Amino acid sequence: MLQILFSLEDASVIETVVIPSARGRTTVCVSSQVGCAMNCQFCFTGRMGLRKHLSTAEIVEQAVFARKLFSDEFGTITNVVFM
Repeated sequence: MLQILFSLEDASVIETVVIPSARGRTTVCVSSQVGCAMNCQFCFTGRMGLRKHLSTAEIVEQAVFARKLFSDEFGTITNVVFM
């Protein structure tokens, strides 16, 4: 599992996770929000509260960047999931 941190224009930070599988799959887990409204006490993101929803461009750019960064190492991205 590999983590990528993105700093947005408003200085918010989001995380994207690349999860390679031994079965030949590569999953990218993208953020769709800054923070989270669930308030799960075990999760830092949950404890920070919901700050904003990401734009379509901010969400898509995470997968595009991960593909560019890791395609030589892991091949094609086969799955995209949302945090």
